[in-house]
Amino acid sequence: MKKKIPNILSNQRQVVSNFLDRNEGLIIGDTEDVLDIKNQYLIETYKLLGIQRKIEKLNLAYGTVTADTGDGYDDFHYYPFVEIKKKGSGLNDILKKNNHLPCGFFCIHDWANIDRRSFDFYSSYHQYTNKKNLVKSIKVTSGSISIFPLSNNLKSNPFRSLSYFDSRDLNLFSLGKNKKLVIEKLKKFAEKSSFKFKLDGLYKINEDKKQKYNILKSVYFTYPMAYYSFLDFVKDLKKSGAKVELVNPYYKPFEEYEEEKLKAFQKELNLIKKQKNKKKGLGDVIKCQVENGIYNVYHTDIRSEAGEYDSSSDQQISSAVLVINKEI
Repeated sequence: MKKKIPNILSNQRQVVSNFLDRNEGLIIGDTEDVLDIKNQYLIETYKLLGIQRKIEKLNLAYGTVTADTGDGYDDFHYYPFVEIKKKGSGLNDILKKNNHLPCGFFCIHDWANIDRRSFDFYSSYHQYTNKKNLVKSIKVTSGSISIFPLSNNLKSNPFRSLSYFDSRDLNLFSLGKNKKLVIEKLKKFAEKSSFKFKLDGLYKINEDKKQKYNILKSVYFTYPMAYYSFLDFVKDLKKSGAKVELVNPYYKPFEEYEEEKLKAFQKELNLIKKQKNKKKGLGDVIKCQVENGIYNVYHTDIRSEAGEYDSSSDQQISSAVLVINKEI
């Protein structure tokens, strides 16, 4: 049985516009979690390199607001929803300041072909909230949700973003019990690869000395799939019993960052927690006061038929982020 469609309305008084610069990603969660400095370290460090995997176990969700702009820049609007619980209530009463906290919101690309006032929920609600579109359920305990653009404009952020294109070293500590199998896999991969592996004398490795053997130095990956393919190879070596590590020399643990820079960044994060939203921004953090509870985060496509809104012969597709209180 399908869930009843909630009676909700976009609060046009609280609409916020924003701008994403060459990174369409958004992090959504309780404001205290989003602006936690150690979570910020993870977000900034891995925003170009598997951020979704890094936040899987955190009270944070990831989504994108995209369209085929062709230039890497995305304008989007954030529309908070209010639930109309009492039939016949006047809009002025419903939308009085501080009278009704939002029950959710929609982040929609400016190119999305959709009625931004009603979002056509009566015909599209079940499509948008389909289980296949559910990213995660997040818990809100601070009375506030934040939407954090990965292309943010934070000034004091001291953390460096890792990239697919950073050089990597492959170090070997142990061949494990299946020495022959591991060496065969290394040689087979090396034969097909353009990388120059140092594989001479592997059978003579004295593992009792617990030394590190650099078998690949400063390799570069020209595109993401090449990096992930190599990562799968390293994982396969580990499954075979080898002890290896793929090292990014640019990686820096949180504890190694300068204390003064961390303090300055913490001060900036604390100020953001106190600030109210702007109507327009370039990578601004968007905050929304809400009731505490569980919120479902959906990442959904918005599609229109070819030529429905313009003379294009192609179907128009954009992606959006929908957040709804689980209890409504």
